Amino acid sequence: MADLDLTRRRLQVKVGTETYKVLFPTARQVEQFDSKYKPVQKDQNKSLELIFDFLEALGMPKKVSEELDVENLTILLETLSGKKKEKS
Repeated sequence: MADLDLTRRRLQVKVGTETYKVLFPTARQVEQFDSKYKPVQKDQNKSLELIFDFLEALGMPKKVSEELDVENLTILLETLSGKKKEKS
């Protein structure tokens, strides 16, 4: 009989000299984030706050994610979600 170990995965993220262990989101967390994000995605302030809160819930301190440049923030979100953001 084969075993299947479905342990929640973590991503080790190094920012400067600090390392953070960030959980990959559950399907439910992604769905909840998407439902909150879609209505405000054109409002940069609201959408960024949702992103920072989402990352904080996964283990990335808000103060750290707020200081990431846009490219690194995008890379982090794409890595955690498994999706590449579509360019318009």
